[in-house]
Amino acid sequence: MTPRPLKLFLTVLAGSMLLALPQNIIGCGPTEDPWDYFTSFFSNQLEQPASHRPFYYTALLQFYDDADYNPAETNNNDAIIAEWKANTSPGLPDSSMAELVYGFTAAEVEKLINHITKNAPATLPKKLAVNGMAQHLVSTKNTEALSYLLLAKNIEPYCTTPDDWTAPRKADSIKLNSYIVSADSRYKEAKTSFMAAKYAFLRCKLAFYNKRNKDCIAWYAEAFSKPALATAAVEPLSLSYMAGSQFRSGNGKAAAYAFSKAFAQTTTNKKQQFLGFYWATDGCNPKLLNNYLTACTNNAEKANMTALFALYGTNFQLPAIKAVHALDADCPLLSLLVLREINKLEEQYLTPKLRSQKGSKAYYTSWWDAKDHPERAVQIAETLDFFEQLFKQTKPTQKAVYGAAAAYTAFLQSNYDKANALIAAARQSQPSPATANQLKLLALLVAANSPKTLDANAENNLLPQLQWLKQQAQNDVEYLVFYRNFFSEIMAAKYAQQGNTTKMVMCYAAADAVLRPDTITYRYFGYDMNAIDYLHNSMSTADVTSLYTYLAQANKSAYDKFLQTATPITTNAVTDMLGTTYLRDFNFEQAITWLKKSDANTPLTTDYYNSKTDKTVTVNVNPFHDYLNDVQRYEKPVAKPYTKLSFAQKMLELETTLSQTTNADAKAKLYYQLASAYYNISFYGNSHMAVDFYRHSSFWNTGTYALDWEKEYYGVVKSSAYYKKAYELSPNKEFKAAACFLYLKCMQRQLPRPEYDSKMTYQQYENSLKAFQKRFKNNPLFSNFTKEFGTTQFYKYTYNRCSYLRDFVGKK
Repeated sequence: MTPRPLKLFLTVLAGSMLLALPQNIIGCGPTEDPWDYFTSFFSNQLEQPASHRPFYYTALLQFYDDADYNPAETNNNDAIIAEWKANTSPGLPDSSMAELVYGFTAAEVEKLINHITKNAPATLPKKLAVNGMAQHLVSTKNTEALSYLLLAKNIEPYCTTPDDWTAPRKADSIKLNSYIVSADSRYKEAKTSFMAAKYAFLRCKLAFYNKRNKDCIAWYAEAFSKPALATAAVEPLSLSYMAGSQFRSGNGKAAAYAFSKAFAQTTTNKKQQFLGFYWATDGCNPKLLNNYLTACTNNAEKANMTALFALYGTNFQLPAIKAVHALDADCPLLSLLVLREINKLEEQYLTPKLRSQKGSKAYYTSWWDAKDHPERAVQIAETLDFFEQLFKQTKPTQKAVYGAAAAYTAFLQSNYDKANALIAAARQSQPSPATANQLKLLALLVAANSPKTLDANAENNLLPQLQWLKQQAQNDVEYLVFYRNFFSEIMAAKYAQQGNTTKMVMCYAAADAVLRPDTITYRYFGYDMNAIDYLHNSMSTADVTSLYTYLAQANKSAYDKFLQTATPITTNAVTDMLGTTYLRDFNFEQAITWLKKSDANTPLTTDYYNSKTDKTVTVNVNPFHDYLNDVQRYEKPVAKPYTKLSFAQKMLELETTLSQTTNADAKAKLYYQLASAYYNISFYGNSHMAVDFYRHSSFWNTGTYALDWEKEYYGVVKSSAYYKKAYELSPNKEFKAAACFLYLKCMQRQLPRPEYDSKMTYQQYENSLKAFQKRFKNNPLFSNFTKEFGTTQFYKYTYNRCSYLRDFVGKK
């Protein structure tokens, strides 16, 4: 029997292990997907055995498959099961073997032994009676095998680390020594090499957990140097216990060598073997490599150890990969290292490069900056040269993979002619279906990037490949990510660079649609869908009009129909957006026209927490409410909510009335009412939802605006101008005071708040922020306001409610 998988190779280092994770050296926020945090177009699993999955590249997990962990899953060692079958009951199914070896308790095994030795009744508990292997061992009276299983299961409480690493392991040195005596005597009495190996394994395991390191090392050498035992399925596990004992004894080189051999010899527990290697090499410290290689006895072992050193971290490992190839071109880890190297190039070169291009829209935040690493161009050239060498020299089973790797590296270099030539050559190398699909994807990347512009002819040529890619995405999660990245970062950028905003947005929509075509509100790992987000926040009225025309056109090409399939960008969504953009432009007549065509009919409501009642209520905001402080914005709701349409209609009515009014007092009141409405649809008002789809509470007026409407949204220019007009026209001093004060409030909002710039120190930013706060509070216009209106009732009311005014008057 083999033990439960080792979670840590040294119990005494359990706590320390959690502080140093072999792969995770970045640290990340909770919204990042560890399998999708950089732009990738290359499969990280081409021609890789399942045992390599933990070592696919990601900087955000200890091992790539850590997020796959399911406590309910069994961790059966297939080699152990096969060996049991061969030596006890060849005809029985693996499931029967696995249940007995891994699933039965010590008490259940003891019942089987008693059934044989004590002539127990013929009936057994159902679980035992229906297990084929249990029945076979009973019928053949194989008490030797059952006695081994009983001993192995009895020692488990002393030789495993609990799931909760803080819980103490059952420790009893005297009891463990008694088990060691039993295992040792049975090893010496074993009738077959099969059972001898089993007990030799138990001796090593028990010695390790009882901290008898010298005995563990010696007993491994004594038993497994014998040819009959050297090939036993438990030998790699015994070797790992011996390696752990070497490490405990201070012999890191011997431990690393043993762990590297154990890693190569088994397809299970590779993560645990690598953890042992990691600790024995001081975190895969490359300074130790040459010294540790002297422990190896041949080039294959040296290649394996070099590969394990290179299997850690985010640094590029091309020299190590070259060394592995030179030592052993057939090293099983060579192709894995190549795939990891490509992923690093994607993370540290391709992702920041695409992000810096106009129109590219990633679904995640990258912390890499291409400008900070100009040496990447040299790195890519050297990598391409070596990958071409691998492609020319390697064996057929990996040849096409290396050809694809070389072609993709040429693509990263923007050498499209070479990429095409390598794709064609790789296709002649008998690629597997997975590699053939990778080559198709690479051909599509080259075809999309080669033309200077994507005209109708180029689009028509791309269409069949795009349809193929979409079909792959519907059946394969990895290709779903490729599809999304292709449209959001490759195609969208191409259209943006040729000035076609409409098709750029449609490419965002194509990328969004493959994720969740049934909803436009889906948030993908914390980020809004790009198309809707861009439509709402980054398009001018002219841009939205162009998009509407494109969607509404009757005669579309097959390519345009493809882009529009299952997209979250619908004609109705664009219609509503046109109405909204005209509201942003204060073109109320056009806003009314388009909002009437939309079925959105968005109400101006908000959820508001009332601190007095400790309840959250839905408020029908009053867009014409005037207030001193923004915290009062929800105090006078309306009975029936305004909608974007009814608000636009009311604003058009008031603006029309204003243009026709000649009486100064009446005109002043209209200016005041309109000014309040313009303020309320700003960032600071209660009706911002009329023009903004999501109010970012941390935003402010910075003095820089991506679109024209943002100047009004953050700078309240028209609102301040209308309050000023009201102040100038009104003959009523109390009214003039109110208009003047609200004008002053708008002028405060027009003070640009400094933004943090990476070129400045944080102290410089803090100083500039303090200077802004001082200017904001000490509005110099308060002086005239105090002189002119200090005797009014409005001034007294304001003084008691405006801390900024009190601070100014009090010279604070």
